[in-house]
Amino acid sequence: MRKERELYPSHWFLLAALLWFPWILSTAQGLLLGWHVPGVVQAVVAGWFGNNLLQIVLTGFAVAVLYYFVPKAVGRPLANPALTQVGFWLLLLVGGWGGLSQLSAVPAWIPAVSGAANVLVIVPVIALLIPLWQTADGSISDAWKASATFRFMAVAAFLLLGVTVRTAIFGGHFTQFTLFAAARTDIIVLGVFGLAALGALHYIVPRLTTGEDNLPSDGLADLSFWAGIFGMLAVGIGFSLAGLGQAKVNADATKDFLVNGVSGIAGALQLVTFGYGALALAALAFLANFALAVRRCCAACCGGAR
Repeated sequence: MRKERELYPSHWFLLAALLWFPWILSTAQGLLLGWHVPGVVQAVVAGWFGNNLLQIVLTGFAVAVLYYFVPKAVGRPLANPALTQVGFWLLLLVGGWGGLSQLSAVPAWIPAVSGAANVLVIVPVIALLIPLWQTADGSISDAWKASATFRFMAVAAFLLLGVTVRTAIFGGHFTQFTLFAAARTDIIVLGVFGLAALGALHYIVPRLTTGEDNLPSDGLADLSFWAGIFGMLAVGIGFSLAGLGQAKVNADATKDFLVNGVSGIAGALQLVTFGYGALALAALAFLANFALAVRRCCAACCGGAR
């Protein structure tokens, strides 16, 4: 029987994300395919849906994972739940309006409001990360060495803060119509959400298969972690440099966009390609570790030694 009347913070974010997604999807589908809104409004709807998917749904799932596994990794209860509640409601209130600052041919107040939301969303993100810091403070070094799950969670939290600050500073008209926005999408999807999910799997899979605390191969777990980090850094930095390079070309009418804005960013895009390769290596390393865990589980079920 439950002794705590209030839901754990992870449940808040899970329920919010699960309820938010069908709402934004049905709204976008209804406006675009049902009512056939004009072209300008289509861009607004698409930007609103995409930003809500990133900032509320995927980030909500990631924060839920962080709030569940970080206290487990350090062996402490979650600190400062009141601040967590403030961050939760502020994220829902502000987070969904930040995807329209890159649009054009729309009323000027729409990108202005969206740009303000990009700045204001720093407040709920910091409010959500402070309890995690307070929970792990004093045990970060030990948890980092002992738990692969904690390492993934720590990097995901850092990326969440980094991409939020980056978008607030550079997500304006200067980087409009460039690859700079692609970096934000990939960092949230593959970095914040992806690494948090991968860390959760490193905790869940061994307990479901072998009954142990860690996956069979520490080497593969380390390879998955470091390849994931280097991959995300390469993708984020590569797309950001490419976007800034294109923005400089757009700001100078004397430059040829095809020469300077396409061929001129080839080096940055090569870095992105390397990053995707590293992320693929991280996924393959985890799959190999997963296969080893399943093999041990099958051997144990068939009467063999683990």
